[in-house]
Amino acid sequence: MKILVTGAAGFIGTELVKVLIKTNQVVGIDLKPAKIKSKNYKHTICDCANPVEFFKACAKQDFDVIYHLAATVGVQNFTGEAVPDSLMNNINIDHNMMLYLSRHPKTKVFFTSSSEVYGDCNHASEQAPIDIKITPRSSYAVEKLMFETYLRTRPGSTILRLFNIIGPGQDPEKGVVAKFYWAIKTGQPVTIAKGCSRSFCDVRDAVGEILMISEPGTYNIGSNLINLTIEELFQKMVRFFGSELSITKFVPGPSEIFDRSPNLGKILKLYKPVYKLEDTLETFKNI
Repeated sequence: MKILVTGAAGFIGTELVKVLIKTNQVVGIDLKPAKIKSKNYKHTICDCANPVEFFKACAKQDFDVIYHLAATVGVQNFTGEAVPDSLMNNINIDHNMMLYLSRHPKTKVFFTSSSEVYGDCNHASEQAPIDIKITPRSSYAVEKLMFETYLRTRPGSTILRLFNIIGPGQDPEKGVVAKFYWAIKTGQPVTIAKGCSRSFCDVRDAVGEILMISEPGTYNIGSNLINLTIEELFQKMVRFFGSELSITKFVPGPSEIFDRSPNLGKILKLYKPVYKLEDTLETFKNI
């Protein structure tokens, strides 16, 4: 098959491309250079929010499948003065993809949405009604839902709601495990929100789940093997890496999500996660 991956040089995109190129011809586009070299892979540095660059990169190419990962992510990009630019960037990226898909109705698409669409929700189900607490950070979730709504009207579309994907390639500004790892490595003090819990998923399991999906629909992507409070996560990481750091605990503000975990009944019929927290942390030693 011929496959397009947007955001191909990102954290999840890189892991996805690694697996796809084993049996497919893959085209990747991203603002950043490729991290992978293969005869089965062609990479173009491209701003997916720029229609001229995006359509030039995709010109005269018909793809069987598109994995649409490109987006501005990270809570810090959806708070304060960063919100307008981050939100507009994602709107432009998804608008360009909508235009491409409207001209290629037979192309299957997988879209990485987010667990943010559930707000504060334990055991979140794909069928549950969406009830977002309106805060500046919720603009990210609302934009994801906008593109989800478009895809629900389009045959051959799959929505992937990701739950805290973790691994060594993640930007410390965008993932708490990577943030804690670099704090431990450099001896920096850590600030932790009190009373918050999360379900985490190794990026290798996330890609494994995504690639097992054959029927269009909405799927939670996550793991039932790593579920703990942020304080417990930090303490386990300190013990694993053999470090001692001072921590400051604070009471989260009104925009903080206190508890979020997925209902994985749908995806577990296709794939069983295998990586525990210790398996993920072990990969950080190779950085």
